[in-house]
Amino acid sequence: MLVDGPVHIAPDSVDLDVSLVDEPPVTRRAATDRTNGQSRPSFEGGRNIAMKVPPHQWEATVAFYRDTLALRELDNPFTSGPQSTGFAFGSNHLWIDRVPGVSQAELWLQVTTSDTATAAHHLAAAGVDRCDEIEPLDSDTAFWVTSPAAIVHLVSEPGDAD
Repeated sequence: MLVDGPVHIAPDSVDLDVSLVDEPPVTRRAATDRTNGQSRPSFEGGRNIAMKVPPHQWEATVAFYRDTLALRELDNPFTSGPQSTGFAFGSNHLWIDRVPGVSQAELWLQVTTSDTATAAHHLAAAGVDRCDEIEPLDSDTAFWVTSPAAIVHLVSEPGDAD
């Protein structure tokens, strides 16, 4: 940072710790650990990525992934929700959904947990709002939430909603 003129910092007003600390590597939590007597579920990124696209951009978007990039098209196993075309996207599935009412594309992500009931309680306690009304699901256990940045996440058990 460049500063014009002298800078005065009162010794009592700033507490700096410039020591370097070797921190242990981050390890993955067990499926459920106990924190203050509460069950805390573990979460992992799921394999599904949904791109919600306005109808006027949907065909060109599908053609881009199918024809330009030549990604392998997937069979659509979903019986509800919007018109959708899926592609193998590395180890993930990229679903291009045709969604009336959106003005620009949105990305929706999937996170998985081994216990969606515990996850629902944990997320509610953390102030995360469910938004199940945004799209119907073919599952009794999966549900929708949004992050603080308004990114929609499907919360499901591994293998559910795949």
